[in-house]
Amino acid sequence: ILKRCSSKLLLFLTFVSFSLFMHHHENDWASLIYGKTVIGLAGFWLAGFVFYRHRGNRLAAPVFVGGVIAVYTSNWNTLEPYAAINLLVSVLAIAYTTEIHLPSSIARFLTYLGEISYPLYLVHFPIYVIMFAFFHNILEPHPRTIVLYPVFAIISAIIVYHVIDRPGRKFILETFGFRKPLATMHALAKQN
Repeated sequence: ILKRCSSKLLLFLTFVSFSLFMHHHENDWASLIYGKTVIGLAGFWLAGFVFYRHRGNRLAAPVFVGGVIAVYTSNWNTLEPYAAINLLVSVLAIAYTTEIHLPSSIARFLTYLGEISYPLYLVHFPIYVIMFAFFHNILEPHPRTIVLYPVFAIISAIIVYHVIDRPGRKFILETFGFRKPLATMHALAKQN
C-alpha cells in the first residue's frame, strides 16, 4: 500500500505522526489508547521509507537524519538518556551505510545479524522472563546471567530464524502465488 502512495501523501502522514509525537510530552506511549501509539511512532518508520524512496537525492540523507533527530529531541525523555545515542546511530546507519564498502565475508556476517534481528526482538523478552524465573536475580544481575542472557537470546533467535522465520516466509510467499522463493538479504549477500 505504501509503495503505491505518492511521496507527498507519505510526507503528510509523516508530518501528522511527528506532530502527535511532539505534542505528547508524557513519554508514556504504552498507556495510550485508540491506536495513538502507532500513529505517534509511525512517523519514524515512514520517514525511513520516504528516505529510501529518494535516497539518490543528495539532500535526502541530511534531511532524514536532521528531521528524525529534531523530532525525537523535541520530546526528550531524560529517563532514557542512551535512547538518543541509539537513535542517532540508527539513523546514521540507515542513511549512510550504502557508502561503506566492506569485504564480502564481513558484509555477509553483518547481513546475517540483520536477518536474525527480528527473531531476536521476538525472543529476547521471553528469554529474559525464563532466566528471571530460573535464576531469580535478573534485577540484581549475577555475572553468569549477564553472560548467559545474550548468549541464550542469540541462540534462540538463530533457531527461530532457521526453523520458523525463513521456512514460514517461504511457505506463505509460495502458497499465495509468488513463483520465486523468498530471497532473504542473507541469500542475496551470499550471491555477491
